[in-house]
Amino acid sequence: MTDDPIPRNISMTLRFIRESSALSLRRMADELNKTSGRKIPGRRGRPAKFDHDLIEAIESQERLKIWHLGRYANWYGMPVGAILLFSQLASHIRDGKREDVELTKSVAEAVKHVCEYVIENADALAAGVPDTGAADQRRDRKLEALVRECAFKNADVEQRRQDARLVSAIHQIMNQYALTARKSYRDHSDRKFNSPTDDSET
Repeated sequence: MTDDPIPRNISMTLRFIRESSALSLRRMADELNKTSGRKIPGRRGRPAKFDHDLIEAIESQERLKIWHLGRYANWYGMPVGAILLFSQLASHIRDGKREDVELTKSVAEAVKHVCEYVIENADALAAGVPDTGAADQRRDRKLEALVRECAFKNADVEQRRQDARLVSAIHQIMNQYALTARKSYRDHSDRKFNSPTDDSET
């Protein structure tokens, strides 16, 4: 994320988080400044801070960086991904159109399946890349190729091991997301955003 304009649904979600907590712009900045998370060096090496102008800029779609969103997430007690997902699902059902509602239900159902899979298989996922040397272990050649292709050239051995475990988890988790839901979303996006008359906001 950069200082480029951000989608209204994200700004509205962050405004909702503040308003639902009954905080002013200044109090929100104070709360975020007290929250743990990555700090970006500011002028003269001091940590960058939130102030009421920055909060207002975020809520006005003018400015947002990933570290901003990370601090919101840590303060609210919800992962960044969940905030973005709920924001996107809400934006799809915003207008109450049947097609959008059905799409949202399809995506939510697919996400539900993925979450259930993670809950049931967390220990196995945490074990990392399967041991392909075992006699009874079938090789996942696609995963092996992905691990090689996603590896950063300058990473040390330990970093490569961690990255391989991450790729393995992503590979297994994303494979649980229904192909039908992915196709529905692609088709929906093509119709919605490639229409010459469409002027709606994401």
